[in-house]
Amino acid sequence: GSSHVYSFKEAVEIACKYCKIENVEFGSHKDNETLAANKSAALACHNNLINQKSGEAYKFLFYRGLDEVVLEKWCIGFNGERITFPLVNSFDQVLGFSNRIVSCSEDGKAAKYINSKTDEYFEKRKFLYGINRLDKSLGYAYITEGQFDVILASKYGLKNVLAVLGTAFSDEQAKYLKQCDISTLIFAFDGDEAGEKAL
Repeated sequence: GSSHVYSFKEAVEIACKYCKIENVEFGSHKDNETLAANKSAALACHNNLINQKSGEAYKFLFYRGLDEVVLEKWCIGFNGERITFPLVNSFDQVLGFSNRIVSCSEDGKAAKYINSKTDEYFEKRKFLYGINRLDKSLGYAYITEGQFDVILASKYGLKNVLAVLGTAFSDEQAKYLKQCDISTLIFAFDGDEAGEKAL
C-alpha cells in the first residue's frame, strides 16, 4: 500500500550509489546467483544470434534496421525459438527477458511477445525498457510501446526513449520518472486502435 516506487533493496542500492559506497553485499546469495544467471543467459543468447548470421532471427533483425553494433549495444539474442531482449534496470542488472517470435505464426495463436513473469526482480508495471540509458539531466522522456521503438530511436540519436512493453502506462512508472526529475512526458504510442485507446 506504500506510495513509494522503490523496494527496500532498491532504496539501499540507490543510497549506496549516492554516497559512493562500493562493494556492499546486499541480499542473499540466491539473489546474486539469479542476477548473474540472467546476465549469463543474455550473453549466451546474444552469442547464439551473432553466430547464426544466416538464420531467420538475424535476418529479421537486420531487415528491421538493426546492425551488429546495435545488437551488441542492447545485447539482443536468440534462444533457439524467440528473439531475446534483456530487461535491464538502472543499475545495469538483467531482471528478466522479453522474448519475441521471429515472425507472426500462420494461425495467429502464438503471442508475439512473452515477458518474464512477475517476481521479486521484475514487475512489468514498474519497468521501462531503456531506463538504463536515461539521461536525467534532459528533464523529458518519450514513452513508447515496444523495444524496437527504443532501439531504433537510439540508433538515430534520439535520447530518453522508453517503452512500457505494451500500451499500459502505470502510476508506478510515472512516479519513478518524477523521482528522476523527468517533468515532461511525450507519448508516442502506435497509431492503431490499441495505441489510441491507451492514449
